[in-house]
Amino acid sequence: MPYRILSLDGGGIRGVYTAVILERLEREVPGFLDDIDLFAGTSTGAILALGLAAGKKPGELIELYRRHGREIFSCSMLGGIGSGWGWAASKYGNKNLKDRLKAVFDAPARRALQLRDLRKVLVAAVDLNGTEVVAVNGKPAAVRSWRAKFFHNFPNPPGGKTDGEESVVDVALRSSAAPTYFPSYGGYVDGGVVANNPSMAAVAQAVAVGKKMEDLRLLSVGTGINLKVIPGAELDWGKAHWGKQIMDLVVDATGLVAHYQCQQILKFPNYWRLNDPLGEEIDLDDCESVERLITLAGKVDLTRAVEWARGDSVKPRAPGEPCGA
Repeated sequence: MPYRILSLDGGGIRGVYTAVILERLEREVPGFLDDIDLFAGTSTGAILALGLAAGKKPGELIELYRRHGREIFSCSMLGGIGSGWGWAASKYGNKNLKDRLKAVFDAPARRALQLRDLRKVLVAAVDLNGTEVVAVNGKPAAVRSWRAKFFHNFPNPPGGKTDGEESVVDVALRSSAAPTYFPSYGGYVDGGVVANNPSMAAVAQAVAVGKKMEDLRLLSVGTGINLKVIPGAELDWGKAHWGKQIMDLVVDATGLVAHYQCQQILKFPNYWRLNDPLGEEIDLDDCESVERLITLAGKVDLTRAVEWARGDSVKPRAPGEPCGA
């Protein structure tokens, strides 16, 4: 029996690109989202994954970016100067984002929605001050260190702590607290630091709850390949030069690792990734590009993804054809 996973990357405002692709897929294959067994997401992808797991339609999530993007990524002149435009403090506050998320998740239910209220979901974040049990001289010992945290609503082993009672809004804010852009939230920062593409984390979670690797079918959707390069063969740079670029590089690089792992382990056609080049550089807080992103997402070739969604017998890849990007 196939176990279907939908994995959604982080990418700030470019999440609208992902949402449009999902809306198009749902139009081509009505009900395909109803067949998903596990939604996985990071950062903006976490907001989408949580929304879908809560029963929201892609169109509703598109409107979140379209109508409220500028509000979420808003920065007054005074606030910008005070933060050094992201150098001395986070570029944006998270109050507007929190208010929007409450309106999306809590208002319809008239209470704080929890992970246990959703369909199966997994969300990546980074715990800045966590406790982990490791082996020291052959004996278990608790150590404090920052660590990856994957919130989910699967039952935990006996004696383990469940995430089911976690607030959906809190989990979304933790996963999307991108360093330099937003302040940390509840001791957590953006999951993109460790798994901007949470595909492999979702595979690990599925296997951990007893799913067979050969039964897994994974569709991974990115926010578009942002055309950024750093020219130069030997860059003897320090913190001032790397600056914000190191955050973008780390986030993009972790996504590439997960793509490689899934390609090798799951293989086509059990795994497909949609992440076309945007053809231009669009920053994750570029709210002026929302309509442009919607247009770009409308041009993505969905042929293989539609086959995946339908569960069709997928034709073999042509020689040299990549397993997504």
